[in-house]
Amino acid sequence: MTALLIKFAPWLAGVLVVFGAGTYTGYHLNPWEGRYKSLQAADAIERMHGEEAVRAELTAQLAQAQATSKNNADSLARLADENAEIIRDRDANLLLARRLLASQAGPATTGHSLPQTTNQPGVATASDPAAPTKLEGLVVDVADGYERCVSQLNALIAQIKPQL
Repeated sequence: MTALLIKFAPWLAGVLVVFGAGTYTGYHLNPWEGRYKSLQAADAIERMHGEEAVRAELTAQLAQAQATSKNNADSLARLADENAEIIRDRDANLLLARRLLASQAGPATTGHSLPQTTNQPGVATASDPAAPTKLEGLVVDVADGYERCVSQLNALIAQIKPQL
């Protein structure tokens, strides 16, 4: 067996040397390896730039969403304050109107009775509407002001609702 190995050893060594030399020169002279590495580097750089662009766009969208949210919160707080002020004004106006109506409905002077007259001419008919009194005009003005405030509030709510 050793004789056979000694007989084929030079051939085996020659094949190994030729195969090794071919592999070594093929690896170092391969033009595709450098191209592959440069392509990988270019792809990594392109992906990095794409990620930076996406990150910048998302940051801008986040800032815009935060600004819109802050604006909406401020608007809602302002509308709540205005609504509370309108309600306070309405309540004060209603209280004033009730007091005015109560003072008009009550006797002109308390403790004094009006003398009764038996010879009165006929009572005026209700066919002619009387001109509105100052009190009635004030009540109508208060009601109109309240309606204007409510319509303004509803318009502002309708304008802000789509932004939420």
